[in-house]
Amino acid sequence: MRIKFLQMTLLGVMSLLHIAEGANFGEVVISELMWMGDFSGTSREWLELNNRTAVPIDLSGWELTRLSGGEEKLMLTIPEGIIPPRGYFLISNNSAEDSNLAVEPDLVDTAVSLVNSKLQIRLYDGPFDAGGNLIDVADDGVGAPAAGDKDSRKSMVRIEPPGDGTLPQQWVTAAASVGWDEGAAECGTPTSNAPPPVGEPEMDESGLRGVVLLSELMWMGDFDSSRNEWMKLWNRTDAPIDLSNWTITSFRDGEESLMLTIPEGMIPPLGFVLIANSSAEDSNIAVAPDLVTTDVSLPNSRLQLKLYDSDGVLIDVADDGSGVPAAGDNETKRSMVRHLDVLEGQLRSAWYTSDQREGWDVGTEEFGSPGSEIALPVQLSGFLAIRQNNAILLRWQTASEVDILGWDVYRSPARDGEYEKINGEIIQATAGVGAAQQYEYIDPTQDLDQSYYYYIESIGLNGERERSAVVGITMHPTPVSPKGNRIALWGQMKLRK
Repeated sequence: MRIKFLQMTLLGVMSLLHIAEGANFGEVVISELMWMGDFSGTSREWLELNNRTAVPIDLSGWELTRLSGGEEKLMLTIPEGIIPPRGYFLISNNSAEDSNLAVEPDLVDTAVSLVNSKLQIRLYDGPFDAGGNLIDVADDGVGAPAAGDKDSRKSMVRIEPPGDGTLPQQWVTAAASVGWDEGAAECGTPTSNAPPPVGEPEMDESGLRGVVLLSELMWMGDFDSSRNEWMKLWNRTDAPIDLSNWTITSFRDGEESLMLTIPEGMIPPLGFVLIANSSAEDSNIAVAPDLVTTDVSLPNSRLQLKLYDSDGVLIDVADDGSGVPAAGDNETKRSMVRHLDVLEGQLRSAWYTSDQREGWDVGTEEFGSPGSEIALPVQLSGFLAIRQNNAILLRWQTASEVDILGWDVYRSPARDGEYEKINGEIIQATAGVGAAQQYEYIDPTQDLDQSYYYYIESIGLNGERERSAVVGITMHPTPVSPKGNRIALWGQMKLRK
């Protein structure tokens, strides 16, 4: 099977702009603290940063502070370094060679000092005492650390999704052990920007890796029965895909084994397929699964699924097969949801615990979205066209956007004429949840004596499209007012595929 993969390119300028402008509070979090050191020495302390955004962030000049004698003092300055999208940055007192770490830290600095009492670490974009922007706070500086265990050398780990890091309930004691030397007894998951270890799947030569993602896992079942497990697949491309004879494997007793084969079925463009152990009638979900099979079995420990196409090509991987699942909650029955912009699903940072409810029976209390719809709230605050030398520059700005895949641009020589899509590849959305963003597109091959009219369409992660108002190119740019009638068309002209 050959499918033209929808390449979601990003204007490099946009990433650079994001880096140049600096980060906002919560875009990078302190995700793990080994405040007690490891069994090779109590000074072998480290901490890990996690980029929560879909763009790289420049950490050069960022500062970490600590409490000392009740006062906030500088602990260290990061001289340079880029933390990749959804990635990690490991800062340690010692190198891998001089500790029990099996991964090389991104920064080794003997200034790393994590106290065992009254712990509080703050992260700043810039000098903390000269106008630097506060990005995150870990722990409250009162009593013992919020989590972690000194005797058994278990790290202090931030929960998903992260919130106020000063709250004790934001932290748990590590239960998984990944990134340590062979035979080491510590618990924690130190992760750096170093290349992935040998054995992790790489892009296959066919270019099909990631065309379909394992997007959500209800590994804990629902309140009716722990057996009522389900999973969702998401088609990242703009073409339907035949899933007939595709297979999903699971990690059992240390080995990969076949879990199920999809007998037949199509997954629509930018659409979902729901595969469940039980029917809607026999569970608390209110939507009929696309495939019901008792072969669905998602373990509560050492979870890892792999998706293969009918030719045996590896398409996607979910979770890393170590410890507890990367996200989800068994007690409150909250599903494990993929950050859909992260292709490497074996990364724990690729997943978060659901805080949405869609597709459940009335009166039930589970969290997740077995229904395929994803909300597409977009507020467009400006859209204009500008003559620029021998081209036309389109520029638009959003006041907020959530779960947006990207944008398409359409052009016509007449306002009421036939419009054609003019961007070859999707213009990828760059904002985080609820964030504003600016976009540009250059239409280069134009007869500058001709009038042109444009509109843009947002594309949601569920395939839903929303169309903007039309702007025309004249001798002067024609802005779209967010208070005008034309911007109201944004919500009135929805298109569905």
